[in-house]
Amino acid sequence: MAVLQHVGSGYTRDRALRDIAESSLWPYSLRAAAGHTYPYHHHETDETLYVIDGELLFTAEHTQEQRSVRSGDKMLIAAGQGHTVKAIADTTYLMGLRDFIPLEDFPVWHEPADLTVFFTTLAQQFAEAEQYPAEPRDYSATRSRQHPREKETGEAFYRRLLADDLKFRRAGGPPPVDKDAFLAGLTNPKNITTAIGVSEIEVIPFSADLVLVSLVVTLTGQRGGNAIDKGRYRNVRVFARNPGEWQCLLWFNTPA
Repeated sequence: MAVLQHVGSGYTRDRALRDIAESSLWPYSLRAAAGHTYPYHHHETDETLYVIDGELLFTAEHTQEQRSVRSGDKMLIAAGQGHTVKAIADTTYLMGLRDFIPLEDFPVWHEPADLTVFFTTLAQQFAEAEQYPAEPRDYSATRSRQHPREKETGEAFYRRLLADDLKFRRAGGPPPVDKDAFLAGLTNPKNITTAIGVSEIEVIPFSADLVLVSLVVTLTGQRGGNAIDKGRYRNVRVFARNPGEWQCLLWFNTPA
């Protein structure tokens, strides 16, 4: 049996709602902007989906089977079948579930295939975001379900990847500051990063939802208007996994 089953076409919104009601399913109405991508996940219940307008591209996790679902199409995904979803165009769709489930609890998000590779990539993206806080760049390797795969600035990248209750401390600096203070410092004209590199990256998982990352950062630029020439710092970052995305909770720097 195919993981992704196309089972009908010609569904208007009214016809889809009648079909959902006749099947005794709970109705959900959703929209996805063009480019919006949901990373690999599965559902613990069967999913019935109706595209009202637009187009979605599904990719099965294990077989890499792909199926495009367009306006009027109906599709079934069996419980437990891993897949990604990408909106090819702005899309409106309906979904039918056997029971009411809050949307934040509906998907079961899958871990990156290799945590070391994932957090190594993330460390490199952290460095790039610090060097180019105002320039749009591609950070799609760590994009979550809530954000489309499109370019974003370094500041937007940090706003997404740093937890709201972040504690951050610069090397030799004052006591830890919060997320807002970090973002203010990122765009402070007295803080300039002209060159930055990462090395000696170590990824230490503590649980399915908690990872420590240790690395060495080499930095040239200015902090607080003071010049830094190839400064070398040990960074320790603690990440916790929220649905669909890892976020940094603690970030402490010390001279290396």
